[in-house]
Amino acid sequence: MFKIRLLLAMMLLALIPVGASFAQDSLVAPGELLPSSWHLNGITHIYQGWNNCGPATLTMGLTYYGYPADQYPAAQWLKPNSEDKNVSPWQLLKYVNEQISGSTYAIERQGGTLERLKELIANNFIVRDVSRWPLLITAGMFAATLSSALGSMMGAPRILQAFA
Repeated sequence: MFKIRLLLAMMLLALIPVGASFAQDSLVAPGELLPSSWHLNGITHIYQGWNNCGPATLTMGLTYYGYPADQYPAAQWLKPNSEDKNVSPWQLLKYVNEQISGSTYAIERQGGTLERLKELIANNFIVRDVSRWPLLITAGMFAATLSSALGSMMGAPRILQAFA
């Protein structure tokens, strides 16, 4: 009986960190006042080369994901003619999806609003907001948090015992 009570107590303690993950949902609810500005860390500023606004902007965004801050490979692919004055959104998508290695890819979304974009950025929880099955994202976060808490609680005594 003592072991069952102890296990239940540990499970309840493990649920405490889950509250932090659910708090993300209520940061900015639709209709609430949104911040006037937002700052993303990890983006490297790139000064635009001559007639190179599309490649420079795309490359600057890609630096957030760890790609090098060099606009010229993108410019050579997107604008083989240096006098080309236009790069279309579909070309930017195609460049990211076909030329960028790794797990980064681009998708196109239509019909959004500036308010929705501000909500997504302010909530800092975009994955759940744009997911087809947001409940699965929440369940996965819950399971990961519970697993981590239980692993810490089970492993801590062994680590302390090893030090003793």
